[in-house]
Amino acid sequence: MKYLSILTKLMAVALVISFIPVRPAQAFEQLPRSLRWELVDQNGTSQQTHVNSVGYSYGVIYAQPGETVNLSLTVANRSTNPRGQVWYGASDILSEGPGYPNAHAIGVGTWDPMDHIPSFLDPSSFVINNNRFAYYEGPAIYRDGRMGVYFNVKIKDSTPSGVYDLVVSLVREFDEWGYRVNPNGTNHRYRGVLWKFVIGDAIYLDPGVQWKQFTNIRHGYAFNYPDVKIVGGYPVVMSNHYDVYNPSLAASISVNGRIWGEYGLSIGTGYELDCGDYRNMSPQEAAKHIWNCQKADSNPNLTKTISELRSRVLAGQATYEFDVATYFNPGSSLADRHEAYTFFKSSDGTTFNVQWRVGDSISERIVDSIRLY
Repeated sequence: MKYLSILTKLMAVALVISFIPVRPAQAFEQLPRSLRWELVDQNGTSQQTHVNSVGYSYGVIYAQPGETVNLSLTVANRSTNPRGQVWYGASDILSEGPGYPNAHAIGVGTWDPMDHIPSFLDPSSFVINNNRFAYYEGPAIYRDGRMGVYFNVKIKDSTPSGVYDLVVSLVREFDEWGYRVNPNGTNHRYRGVLWKFVIGDAIYLDPGVQWKQFTNIRHGYAFNYPDVKIVGGYPVVMSNHYDVYNPSLAASISVNGRIWGEYGLSIGTGYELDCGDYRNMSPQEAAKHIWNCQKADSNPNLTKTISELRSRVLAGQATYEFDVATYFNPGSSLADRHEAYTFFKSSDGTTFNVQWRVGDSISERIVDSIRLY
């Protein structure tokens, strides 16, 4: 009976214990409003002078396909949640378990749209998921302190020339995407940070760049051009519009009707194509003449690929357009070219040749603006 009594008591204790609730493991705690940040600086060419249509500045990066580019951000800690007001480096944050990788770490991710994969960036640009560039590593950043984040991106080898937007924002993993704020603490109207990547041969002009008109009084035609000069590969707004082009050539426009532009664009007449005089031909006749001349070129130092003639209208006239891709033999000091040609007749009856780099949007805009005066 003694043993039965002991057994009965043990069973009663076990029964009581089975009804005592078991405290679960510590639950994951989100930290809302713990990533309010003010942009202090970002790298990029003269980013203070670049302002988009809604009034925020951005950086402009010039790069070539396959190039690795260094990017940097400096932000101020404006967070208001006392439990998450201090920003720690990713390595100093305790793990929340395998279900929450990098939890509470502050990272730089793709934005607008959120978590997208930029088409022009190589996968090696990211540390995770093809949408996170870096996580902050460094000393603790207290409220009103400044945090710098530095990372590299690589341009895909196959990226065509053009202008590409990269928008990023800050994210506190598993807590929230951060809120960019103004110096007075109010939410900024734009939640991300923008860089414009100018890749390859592309030329980028700020939306605020003024377009001016050049008028050739002698021959009676006009065209528009951007009021900029290319300095070291970068467009710079100039006060003197003649600085857009080689000054000595620009000054001679009214004399001989020829101009070479900074964008690989030329407007000329007469003999510069080494195909004879076409000044008195119609635009269509001149196009056919030069097209046949280009096809007959037998220079042993190069190879040409010439497109078919395409109909177009220029300066209100029916004319033709064609492309010529020129490939120089290995060892040549000359760079390969891909140019377009078209023709128009000015008000004084002179036929002009227009030549520009294929795919150059600025040159194409200039060409489209040619008109009689």
